Amino acid sequence: MAHPFNIMANMGLSCNGVLQVGASFGHEVEPIVNSGSKLSVLIEALPEPYSVLVNKIKPYIDIIAVNALCSNMSGMQVNFNVANNHGMSSSILKPNLHLKIHPEVKFEHTTNLVTTTVDDVCAAVAKKYQVQTWIMDTLLMDVQGAELLVLEGATNLLESIIPGVTEDPRFEGLTCKKLAIQLTT
Repeated sequence: MAHPFNIMANMGLSCNGVLQVGASFGHEVEPIVNSGSKLSVLIEALPEPYSVLVNKIKPYIDIIAVNALCSNMSGMQVNFNVANNHGMSSSILKPNLHLKIHPEVKFEHTTNLVTTTVDDVCAAVAKKYQVQTWIMDTLLMDVQGAELLVLEGATNLLESIIPGVTEDPRFEGLTCKKLAIQLTT
C-alpha cells in the first residue's frame, strides 16, 4: 500500500499539519517531517512506545507528543488490550481476526487506561503550547479497528480534515458500512 503522504503528493495536495493517533514508536516521524507539516501532534497510549517517541521527536520543534488513549468520550476507565509485539498491535478493542492473521501476536494482559478525545487533546495542546491546532489538516490513525471511536471524539478537528478511513477487520469495531451508517445518522 502506498504511504498516505505519497498519495497526497500524487494528487497535488500539501499538508499543513498532522494529527496522528496511535503513533507507537514514531515510525512516521520522518515522513511527517518530509511532508512539510508546520505542526504535528503525535498521540500514543502506551508509556513504553511513548517514551521512545518523545526521544525521537526531540530534534523537531514543530512536533508534539502526547501520551493519551483517544476514544469517543473522555474520562472512561478501560482495560486496554496489550500485545506482546512491543505493544504495536494493542487496542482498546478485543482482537478479532488479528489472532488468526498473526497467530504469533498474543494479548496476554490488559492495562487500565483513562480515555480522552482528540478534541480534548487538541484543546489541551493549543493551551499548553500556544499553537493553533486547527491548522492540522491531515489525520493518520493506527488504532487497530477503533477508528470510529476516535472519529466520534474528533468532531471539532474534523471541520478542518477530510479523513481517509481504512477498515481493519482484525479487531472488533469499525467497518466501512458501520462508519457510513454512523456518520449519516
